[in-house]
This record gives sequence, C-alpha cells and structure tokens, in this order.
Amino acid sequence: MNARLRLRQGRPVKLPSGSTVKLTAVAAALVLVGTACGNRSSDAQIRALFNGAGNASQAAGPSPGAAEDATAAPAGDAGTAAANGGAPSSGGSVTAGGSSGGPATGAAAVSGGGSSAGSSRAASSTGSGTGSGSASGSAGRTGSASGTASGAAGSPAGAKQAAAGPGAKSTPAAPNPAGPGGCTGSEPPIVIGTVGTTSGVLGDVYGSGFKTLKAWVAATNAAGGINCHQIKHLLADDGADPARHQALVRQFVEQDKVIALVWQAAALSAGASKDYEIQNKVPVVSQDGGMFYFYDTPVHFPIGANGDVLQRVTVAAGAQVAIPQGKKKAAVITCQEIEYCSVADKIFPDQAKVSGMDVVYQAKATLTQPDYTSQCLQARNNGAEVFFTAFDGSTDQRIMASCVKLGYRPILVASSNQQSNDWLTDPNMEGSVVGSSFLPWFLSGSPAIAEYQAAVKKYSPGSVFEASGIGAWAAAKSFEHIAKVIGKGDVPTKDKIFEGAYALNGDDLGGLVYPMSFSTQLPRKKIGCGWAVVNTKGKSTSDGKMFCLKGLEP
Repeated sequence: MNARLRLRQGRPVKLPSGSTVKLTAVAAALVLVGTACGNRSSDAQIRALFNGAGNASQAAGPSPGAAEDATAAPAGDAGTAAANGGAPSSGGSVTAGGSSGGPATGAAAVSGGGSSAGSSRAASSTGSGTGSGSASGSAGRTGSASGTASGAAGSPAGAKQAAAGPGAKSTPAAPNPAGPGGCTGSEPPIVIGTVGTTSGVLGDVYGSGFKTLKAWVAATNAAGGINCHQIKHLLADDGADPARHQALVRQFVEQDKVIALVWQAAALSAGASKDYEIQNKVPVVSQDGGMFYFYDTPVHFPIGANGDVLQRVTVAAGAQVAIPQGKKKAAVITCQEIEYCSVADKIFPDQAKVSGMDVVYQAKATLTQPDYTSQCLQARNNGAEVFFTAFDGSTDQRIMASCVKLGYRPILVASSNQQSNDWLTDPNMEGSVVGSSFLPWFLSGSPAIAEYQAAVKKYSPGSVFEASGIGAWAAAKSFEHIAKVIGKGDVPTKDKIFEGAYALNGDDLGGLVYPMSFSTQLPRKKIGCGWAVVNTKGKSTSDGKMFCLKGLEP
C-alpha cells in the first residue's frame, strides 16, 4: 500500500513504501547524485520517487522548450503559484503579477506574465511589458497565455512568444532606459540560464534556491546590472529527466544564446549535459554540490565543496563539535539506492579517522524504511556516540526518532544539503550537526549574509533562509564577480566568462565562500573548507569560523 508523502506546501505525492515519509526542502539533493552507477533501484524508480510521482500536473512534464525570460519560483500547483505572484482561478489558471513567478507546466512560459488555461504556473519578466502567445504541452494537453506584468526597476521592456518543444525562441528585449551609474540603456544584456528540477519533490528540495536566483537578478538589475549590462535569466524545468535536461541546455545555448549556466540544481539529470557543455565550451558556474565531475573538466567551476570533498567537510564539521564533548566513537549509516552513498561508505570512515574519530559500526539502509530501530540498537551496542549519515533530511529525522525511542541520543551529522528548517522544531534533532560549504545563511551580522537576506526579503518575500538559498546566492554572486570583466562597451560572450573565472585570485565574496581561484590545469584543485552548524534549542548556530582540511586548503 502506497504511503502518502506530504510536502510543506501540502501537495501529496505517493511513495512506494508502507510508511509516511516527509521529504523536506534541501533534503534529498545530495543522495540523488550519480544514479547511473551503483543503484539498487532503477533510474525510473528513483526519478519517480523524487519527481513527485502521482502529481498530475507534472505527470507528462512540460515540453522540452519551456523556458522563461525570468527567474521562477518552484511552485508545483496553482495554489502555490498564487503565493509567488499569481492568483488562481477555479479553472486552474494563474494570473501573474509583480516580479515573481514560475515556469508554465505543459507549455512554454511567456515573458511578461499572464494567465494560462489548464495546469500552469505564474510567469513574469524581469522588466515590464506585455506578452502573448499559445503553446501546446506534452501528452496532448494544451494551454494559452497572455497578460502583462511589471518587474524590477530599470529592467527592459519586451515580450517573448511562447513556443513548445526545443525550438522555442526568445525575441530580443527592447533597449533599457538610462539607469543607475550613467548607463545608457543600449548595453546588450548578459544572458544566463539555469536548467533545474523545479517540479515535483526536487522542486521543493531546491525551492528556496530558485527563488534566491530570482531575487539576485532583480536586485542586480535594479542597481544597474553588471557594468550597465542587465541580466536576462532563463530558467527551465527538466522534470528530473536527463534527456530533457540535455535538450534544454542545447536550446539555451544554440537558440537563446546563453553565455553561462548558473547553479544547475538538477541532481538526477545535470550529468547528462556534461559532454555537450565541454564540447561547446559552455561555462557552468556551480550546481547543488553533489556532482563529482566538477573538478575534472575545463568548463565546470565548483563553488564550495563538491562530491567527495563535501563528504569530508561534513565529517570534519561533526568532529569539531563531537570531540570537545569527549565523543569519538562513530557509526556510519548510508542509503542503499544511490552512488553518492556508496562513495560515502568509503569517505566517511577515512575522514573520521583523519579527524581523530573511530568508526565502530557501519550499516546500509533504505530511503523509504519506516523504522531504523535495528541500526540504532547495533550502533548503541557497539558504543557509537555519533552518527554520520547519507540520506535525506526526513530520513535523518526517522533515524533519530527510532534511536530516541530506545533512550539513545547520538549526535547526528549530515551535510547542510540534507538539513531542512523542520529540524529546528523536532526535539529529536537537538544537537545535530551539519557541514556547510558556505557562510551559514542565518549569520545576519555578516555583510555578505545581510545582503543575501535583504535581497530575498525585498524581491522574494515569504521565502525562507536555508542551505539551498545560500548555495544559489553564492553561485550567483560568484558569477557576478566573474562577469565583471565584461566592460560597459563589451559584448557579453562565453569567452569573457572563462576569462573572468580564471582571473579570480582569492576572491571570497566578503567571506561568503573560501578564497576562489581556478587553474587551467586539470583536474582542478579540490578545496575542502566549510563551517560547522549546530541545531540547538530551536535555532541553527555557528561560530562563523571557516575551517579547511589539511591538504585541501585554498
């Protein structure tokens, strides 16, 4: 009998399990990487699990050309879209307003916003203007869209015709009026793209990140853009489908002329585009932190720890908290389904030993397991005081619930991508530790975090501050610094982005990330730096001090 999974937005999704599983924001991203190898479940099963199987509006998925001249909120239904700039009607249509919104489902989104018949989500441009058009979705569904919307100050006016399939195109935006800093308004825009998984459960996992990208675009354009070049950001939903991801990347590059991809948050599908990105020399600035190949190609630029390095940072963060408490005996418990977990089986014990801890118990379990009493009993009997886990955030909560029932309270340690704000209200998660690749999102006393929070509050009101958001913000700010090599009179190109990336020389974005620099020599140097975050008394806390692993310093 299928259990029902209910997201924080309240959308039900069915899972093939006999228990209730609550997957929360930023919960599943890291455990979903590398599904091509080492899976015990089929690719189709894993994608169905995390793309929201049973969600009718996403069952067929939008057409491969769906994109928008705006950042998008990862809302999955009309009701959620309404909260992000649109008001639903009884017929399921959504009318956009303001500068927020999400991509249309089953039809390409229209720049300028509007209403869409059938299953859709609000869309709006980063400028002000009107747009109209029609599009047909997959599985025989059709929709139409038209309307007006106003966006951030100083943004271009224009419209884009909706189109279905990989042939969708965007018409050039009208010249900007004169803006801040003496900008003439004639500077060509900097066109960037994000092909991510904005629908289903993964849409909620990455939700705050996509909203944060929208806020960064609006804030940057309102301040005059980058050296007077306005940012034109395209966001498309790949539905967690690798083939679709590649088709959308190809469309963005060949038709929409994006000069870079920024924060490719698509754990199940981003790897499908790796070879195309390399062959076509498309710079990719950061993704969700789980990909292992970002150190091995000339076009991928890791911002923060990735893959096995992130695993080492996680263990080191836990050791920093546990060892001063006299707790050195650890258990390693990882999932059975995903390659990321198989890698963690080796990295966690190795890094624990390096960090001064002793692994006394190691076990595998499933993501959908309703109870982990057996693992808790064995870990307790072996004297484990700390749990290093590779699951999703809700599974971590179920693990601790099983242990607490036995009167056993180990310190749970996970990557920040596994944590959600739900942990803060769960007494079983008291004292849990996460390793963050970026300056923690709640340290508002830092100017870098204050800037992030101010932009999100102004341009994406109602969004929460959490790990996914700060990861997207770090990627966007890194791109912003890279793109500064594009002068006021320059034409933005991919070559300029490569030039800017290789020109970075210890830039840490005001302490937001470790000092960044990239060499043309491959593989890239792996940097293992991070921050320890402790969840205690309903709050996330950190001393704000970055640590770096020996041999993995900048």
